[in-house]
Amino acid sequence: MEFTRSYIRPIIGLCFDLCLPNIENTADTIIYWSNKFKRSELKAVPQMIGDILRTQTVDLTSAAGKEQSLRSLAAYIERVLMKMEFKFRDTGTDSARCARATTPLDVDLDQPCESLRRFVKAFDNVRALRGKCRIDDFVQRRYRGEVTRYLDKAGTLKSNRATTGFLGIADNLRPILDGGRTAGSCKSCEAIGDAIIALDAPRGMRLEHSDLSFDLLCDLIGQPHKRHPSASVLAKGDDGG
Repeated sequence: MEFTRSYIRPIIGLCFDLCLPNIENTADTIIYWSNKFKRSELKAVPQMIGDILRTQTVDLTSAAGKEQSLRSLAAYIERVLMKMEFKFRDTGTDSARCARATTPLDVDLDQPCESLRRFVKAFDNVRALRGKCRIDDFVQRRYRGEVTRYLDKAGTLKSNRATTGFLGIADNLRPILDGGRTAGSCKSCEAIGDAIIALDAPRGMRLEHSDLSFDLLCDLIGQPHKRHPSASVLAKGDDGG
């Protein structure tokens, strides 16, 4: 779900913008698209454009190139999701029973926008999807002790670079822990995603990550983990400490 929400969904947004008749070419569409998404989501753009340029000769400045760009992006989405499904056959447990993660995407390259709109309509119907998941049971019962440990630790910490992410997650866990059956939403799950990953990870495996928040999330519950340096740190020739 995290991959689809944070990577695939923004790409689909660009596909929709390519369908707009009042924008003349792909280059102008990308500029328009970039003004609608938060900065973290824009990291997908160079990867998408690079893929297009490697696989096909697309004129980003012509009107004719828009249709080719749209089909190329739709094919890219389909290919990436197929590779994910093929390479990661056993993704472990899903104790939260995320219904959003199971939303099917069937890309029709003859009608890419129509097929993508059907997926988005289902994927963004968070009210209906929340009724099928068990995030409340996940936090309030299954991992209540571990979540309580997080909240107790958060109460002793000051905010700094190493703790800001963890403290934000703790703030969003508290109302779910204290709530009832309807506590939590797809939006709040987005805010506690790292905690869900850490809590539900098998204790017999090592969780690989690059986010600082996982240091506390894993250490407090005895989850083996290893933090890897970010791409920007590697580019500077520093292992990040």
